[in-house]
Amino acid sequence: MVINEPLLLLQLLRDELRDLDIEDIKEKLLRKETPDSPPVFSSAELDEILEEPNEELRLLLIFTLFEQKLHNGQARIVQQFLGALQTDYSWIAERYAEVDKDKSRPMVRYESYRNNTTVPIIDKLNVYRREQIWNIRKHLKQLRHGINGQRYLFVYGGFGTGKWTLVSQACDFFSIVQHMGFHIFYLSLANCTSDVQILEQLENLSLQIESDFKNEDITYNGRYPTNEIYLRKKRLIQVFENSFKHSLLILSHVRDPTLIEKFDLKCKTLVVTSSTEVINKVNENERFVVRLKPGFTEDESMELFGKALLLKSGCLPPEAHQIYQMCKGNPFVVKLIARKMSEYANLYNTPSNAHVIRVWQKLAIDLSKHSITIENSTIRSILDQLSDSEQKAFRSLVIFRDNVKIPHSVLQRYWYLTAEETESLTSKLINKGLLDKRVSNQQDFFVLHYVCYSFLLKEKPGETYANLHRRLVESYSISDAFRNRTELDLLNFFPNDHYFHFYIAIHLEQSRSYDLFPDLFTDFGFLEQKVRYTGLPNTVGDLRLFQERIFTRMRDPEFYAELLTEFLMGAEVLLSKSADTCLLQLALNCTGMIAEEAKIQASQYNNRVWFCDIDHTHQHQLVQVRSAPHKVRFQDTSSALVSLDNNQISLVDLSPWYSAPATIFDGNQGRVRDMQMINNVLIALDDKGTLTIWSMKNIPQDRNARQHESDGNIRKKAQSLRSHEKDPFVSFCNVDKGNAQSDLFAITRDGVLYFYNGLSTFTLINRHLTSIKNTYMIKPLMGASSIPKLLFLTEDNLGCIFNLTSTSIECRFEEPQVVNIHNVRNGLVSVCPNQIRLRTFCLNNRNQLKTEKLEIIYETPTHHQNTCSAISDDYQYIVLGTTQGISIFSIRDHVEVLRTNISHNILDVDIYSLDDDRYRYILISSSEESGNVINMYSLMVTANNQLVSNQYQLQGNTNFLVDLDNEPVRVKTVDRKRVIQELQFSTVQGRDDFNKLSPTIENSPLASEVQQLVQCRSGFYIGLEDGDVLRLPDWCIPKSDPRPETLLRLGEPVSLLKYYDDVQLLVAATVSRCVIVIEGITEHQIGGEICECYMYSEHYLVLIYENCTVEIFNVQSKDVETTFVQRQTFCASAFNEQCLIICTSEGIIEQLGFNLGEDDRLAIQILHIFGRTDNTPSKWGRISSCALSAQGELLSIGYKRGAIEVYNTEERKLIATLESHKYEVASLYFSPWQDPNSPHILVSIGEQIVFWNLDYVINNPRLDSNDFKRRSNRYKSRPSITSPAMDIRSSFGSRSSGLSSPLAGSPARNGSFTFDIDEASLQWLSKVGPSSKSQLLSCIKLIGSAKKLMINRDFNKFFTIDDEGYLYYLRLYQPDRNRLTISFESPIRGRPANGSFLI
Repeated sequence: MVINEPLLLLQLLRDELRDLDIEDIKEKLLRKETPDSPPVFSSAELDEILEEPNEELRLLLIFTLFEQKLHNGQARIVQQFLGALQTDYSWIAERYAEVDKDKSRPMVRYESYRNNTTVPIIDKLNVYRREQIWNIRKHLKQLRHGINGQRYLFVYGGFGTGKWTLVSQACDFFSIVQHMGFHIFYLSLANCTSDVQILEQLENLSLQIESDFKNEDITYNGRYPTNEIYLRKKRLIQVFENSFKHSLLILSHVRDPTLIEKFDLKCKTLVVTSSTEVINKVNENERFVVRLKPGFTEDESMELFGKALLLKSGCLPPEAHQIYQMCKGNPFVVKLIARKMSEYANLYNTPSNAHVIRVWQKLAIDLSKHSITIENSTIRSILDQLSDSEQKAFRSLVIFRDNVKIPHSVLQRYWYLTAEETESLTSKLINKGLLDKRVSNQQDFFVLHYVCYSFLLKEKPGETYANLHRRLVESYSISDAFRNRTELDLLNFFPNDHYFHFYIAIHLEQSRSYDLFPDLFTDFGFLEQKVRYTGLPNTVGDLRLFQERIFTRMRDPEFYAELLTEFLMGAEVLLSKSADTCLLQLALNCTGMIAEEAKIQASQYNNRVWFCDIDHTHQHQLVQVRSAPHKVRFQDTSSALVSLDNNQISLVDLSPWYSAPATIFDGNQGRVRDMQMINNVLIALDDKGTLTIWSMKNIPQDRNARQHESDGNIRKKAQSLRSHEKDPFVSFCNVDKGNAQSDLFAITRDGVLYFYNGLSTFTLINRHLTSIKNTYMIKPLMGASSIPKLLFLTEDNLGCIFNLTSTSIECRFEEPQVVNIHNVRNGLVSVCPNQIRLRTFCLNNRNQLKTEKLEIIYETPTHHQNTCSAISDDYQYIVLGTTQGISIFSIRDHVEVLRTNISHNILDVDIYSLDDDRYRYILISSSEESGNVINMYSLMVTANNQLVSNQYQLQGNTNFLVDLDNEPVRVKTVDRKRVIQELQFSTVQGRDDFNKLSPTIENSPLASEVQQLVQCRSGFYIGLEDGDVLRLPDWCIPKSDPRPETLLRLGEPVSLLKYYDDVQLLVAATVSRCVIVIEGITEHQIGGEICECYMYSEHYLVLIYENCTVEIFNVQSKDVETTFVQRQTFCASAFNEQCLIICTSEGIIEQLGFNLGEDDRLAIQILHIFGRTDNTPSKWGRISSCALSAQGELLSIGYKRGAIEVYNTEERKLIATLESHKYEVASLYFSPWQDPNSPHILVSIGEQIVFWNLDYVINNPRLDSNDFKRRSNRYKSRPSITSPAMDIRSSFGSRSSGLSSPLAGSPARNGSFTFDIDEASLQWLSKVGPSSKSQLLSCIKLIGSAKKLMINRDFNKFFTIDDEGYLYYLRLYQPDRNRLTISFESPIRGRPANGSFLI
């Protein structure tokens, strides 16, 4: 529909027009400008306007009437209206002129909406059915978001009523689009007949929403999308609730009533349907219905014919009326005929040409003779105008379902035409009305109308359906692609055409090309593309639907299918968080059949970089719910009850294998404070003080049975229990008596205790006034004695034990406020915000309970606070929800045994015991920060019931040391208890992991948290948060001297700690002072913050201050010799013997040079300034890290927002910007090789570890495949092996780029790198990334983020620990060690050469 700018501008004055009283200007609106021109409004139209009571709808009616008049040729209608306002409302007319001069933001948003909308736009050849359009718009304005009110509008009509044309005209109007927040989403449900297709449409909606809404929340808590319908739906419900409350969802071609429930997203929804059953699926108080009249009226049909022939409707031949009668006003057929006649009118120029009249007559005769339906007759008559080849092409479209979007490129390859020929043919089919064109995300798609598709199904296509499907399959040359591929990435063969990855499985099945299923769907390269382009639901759906075809070559097809599905569910979150993460690399880290298949596939790509690592794809699972969760309770191992912030309770299926829809328990008056289950009853107490009871009978417990239920099944409450209105319930508990019936106890704020008894509903048995007031928690005391008792906790810090038999208080004791309390045999475990207390009881001589003793068994860390808790059934462990994550506490040992910080601010937790030898418990949690998801963890135990986890339990600061050059690899670190620990790498039953080494004696905790950790020849130095610097001669403290030596007491957290072995010099710094210790003696103290330091030529210590001032400390004279004063803010630095790089927060990158004078004084001077000297901020944010290559010819700069800039320090220019990280680049490392022919490998670390080959981005190609020399000589020879050593861990990076001192076996300890190129760098020489980003060799996505990376001397082992405690040990993997093939090709665009030779 063409936008009329005057009417659009007038709609922008909606606020001003609210002051307009039509009665004031009624006469002017009825007045004609000229005798022949119509007035602004007729009397009937004015009466209709005045009769509309709603002011907002009255304005919408005025705008709709103007739109109708513009459609009918009254081009100046808006100007006429403004003229009528001049006398009484001149200020509105003036405001219109102002808006006309300054186009506002809503107009820009409207134009953007129309350019990017997925709502199909109708063609220009149509009539304006004002009454029906107004009826739709009026109800669109009245729709309400949410569960209360009318959120549905059904546009109902039989076939041929023009439903979609009317909906499109109604929804494309500016006032409607603006009312919907410029967000109108569209789904066609014509082919939604299975769960897989429903999932595809939900994914389609997610993609539409993502193009309108970008979540900028930076978090590493990835959400695991799932293959379950109800999870996808709940996520969408939350998105609509949070960000799109004003938006509209259009569901077209809805024929199945069950689809209403499947796509009920609690948002404003317009449904286009021809089924009354669909309408009746929604309650009358939740819907509007617009029932359309059956087809065009005769006047509307004549208007359409007249527009097509450029004639007035009164000048049409009588055959036009005859044809209308035959068509019965069917809009689709009438428009087809009108379009056909318009072609003749254009062909013969004169519409009244005699030939055109004869065409009318012939068409009328032909239509009257046909015995088949008028639709098929019209389509066939149009096909007669096409050539045989064009008809054949159209009939071949039968393999594409109606309303499936077909890209131009797919039709081109399917028809074997050129792009120009395809464009010509599709344009002809569109003009004939046989094909619709739609634009989505600025890309053209073609769609078969349902009528045309139905016609094709009845016609014989000329070829068998199998042959047509086979033609499309063969057009992709799948077998040739796999035979000729040279890299893992298949994009060159199967680009993202928005069709292949979605539908190829269907075409393979229909074409009986069964042999291609295993090639395609077991290939990790294709699976990665499919997951990225179509989402996990479509991928897993195809794997399940065609399982028998895909896994025929596997030893155990069914088991492998389950393994692959589970692997994809874990890997999908890592893929979604990083565009460069490789699925095959993730599969290599698995065990069993997945790893075996991955190694087979990796062996085909020896020129790619592969690593062996610990598997991180199954750490935990996140399950989405429909709204933000609060309380969580396990029902069994596969389902849980979750209370939501919309006051509902949802029974969620936790299983990843079945699509069991959630059962919703509705009826709470407020937020749920507590909920409990007993027998087949769910009881919840809301914050209004009402107890609500639901029956849980007839809810199938078997997941296979539940998966067929309707989505979001709402269970109404069975009963509500209330106390006195002014004294509501504040707490309750239930007791299972074991005889099917249960006791329910509830207490009010004023201390009235209610006794109920029942099975599925409860009857009040008694009511007793107690002296216990202000209760906030009530618990049954089980096993304390044979007499039933209750425990009450009050806000007055009082605990009371109440005897139910005597209805009296047996015992009182002081109990501070608790978050939860647990009954453990003869005692109580109280979980307080900052501690856990154990209180034991005994019986007195009257058989009454009395307190025996109180013991504090755990103190919560000072920066943590307990918020909730749950206890295991065997009373072994308490799960604590805290402000910093989840902690698991051993009741037997009185120690914390496990902690995870993936989610903070935990709201509720629950734990469930399993009958499993390996996984003993599962737990779930909800948190404030996780949105609409709950976390689920599996907890492994040893034979003696000790919890184990591959998430290492670090303290807040990640400090570790590791020696990667010796076997076995051991990690030295300090855990969150401040205890020195050592882990050893081992492989057990095919699974790689690090295991704790038990010391000969238990090490004592350190006095405070470790801030810095360095290693030297004589031992280890530890910098603490309290300012102490400790020295350990051995990592495992000997029995004779269990306490480490305190070397310094700085009084503030140690921020920098370095040790230089050759001169026995220690540097320890805080934010305000620095101490230099030489040979154990404090030689110098400095005021101010030292951010970094380096050793130059073993005689000079280079100190860098926070303001970027540089000082030179002479180690021999023990004095500061040189000061280079600056006034910047330090960000990062890098160093080698030739220069010092300092990066400032202002974006300035300084290259400083050293000059050793005749008096042996070391001078500093600025050699060059890179970056932004004008102080303009970088689009990448602040600098976060930097590094120099081994010879110093390359400088890399990492930024907060993920970019890496690479500079040539000799030519002093930027040569490349590397992009892969989304967040801060914490550290950078260059390969240390000395030979000029060696590749320049750069490693960056942050939320992922990325390996770069810079030879692919610098303009320095090799001469040919047989010559390794570089084309230019600007790369000077590396320093000789006798030159000062350069440590890749410290010399080439900033303070965040690696360790603060070298490790045993590192180059800085043992001298420079002296190994030959063939022994180390050759393993990297031929490595290349995907053709789309050849410089990116590998990307390893981390669960959290890491600050530093440890590297061995051969540059083939890498280790880090992220801030979530997960360990990563990357070992360069060669698929075939005996026959390593390195490929070379002709050098182009500065890339390394690539031929072929064997090692």
